[in-house]
Amino acid sequence: MLQNAQSIGRKHSSSSAIHDAMNPVRGIRDEITRKGGVPKNHFRENQRQLKVLQEKVKQKKQSDELEAQQKKTRATGSADKFTHVPSRLYLSTGSAGTRATPASASALGSAPSSGGSTRAKAPVKPNFNTSGRAAAPSTKAGMTRSASSGSITTEAAVPERKTALGKMPKYLTQRKEEWAREEEEKRQRQIEQETWPPGTVPVPEEERLSTLAYLQQSQKALLLELSRFPITLQPSNVQRYKRKQEVEEKLREIEKGIDVYSQERVFMTKM
Repeated sequence: MLQNAQSIGRKHSSSSAIHDAMNPVRGIRDEITRKGGVPKNHFRENQRQLKVLQEKVKQKKQSDELEAQQKKTRATGSADKFTHVPSRLYLSTGSAGTRATPASASALGSAPSSGGSTRAKAPVKPNFNTSGRAAAPSTKAGMTRSASSGSITTEAAVPERKTALGKMPKYLTQRKEEWAREEEEKRQRQIEQETWPPGTVPVPEEERLSTLAYLQQSQKALLLELSRFPITLQPSNVQRYKRKQEVEEKLREIEKGIDVYSQERVFMTKM
């Protein structure tokens, strides 16, 4: 026991114990520094991680923009690639046989026969039917005979483009204008509704005018009835005195209603 007490006394009276008592540890960072370590700089580490995160976001944004641009370029290129390609119908009718041009037709018509003698071309006589009218042209008028093979081919009609290439059709333009008008009307209604008192809706114009006309008509009837009462009415006549007060009260209420419904916009509580 004596030895333990002496060791404890020496420990408490040592210079390190006195130093620790005079300079207490102030937090974990101070303790790490006193032990010879270097505390971690969390502020610098947070800044570094933030820069790394910003760089990743920037790279992702650039890659998304590049991918969108490539998709747009591919879509435009695929549309322009087949602009000058003719239709299959035109190719099939054009390759069936070579059409005879006016020059070749005249050359064939004026070529001499193999016997060496030329014949005068007989004039074409119109074909009249029994009613005296010229016969209808043959259905083969729209066909041409090939000079080389003699095959008959029909001339294909190239479809006429109603809208210029790259221009929006008229019906789509009209539809876009309709959408724009609808959006503008919706926006105007929303702006107008913001000015309404909360929990109310406007009274329709037709209903406002009809109510105002009814109130004015009731006012005229009550004024006429009030004019029939004498100027000075004795309270002894209880019934007439009470009726006059009722008429005057109704007139005051009707005048308030007329003042309200005479305004351009009247609101009522939403049901």
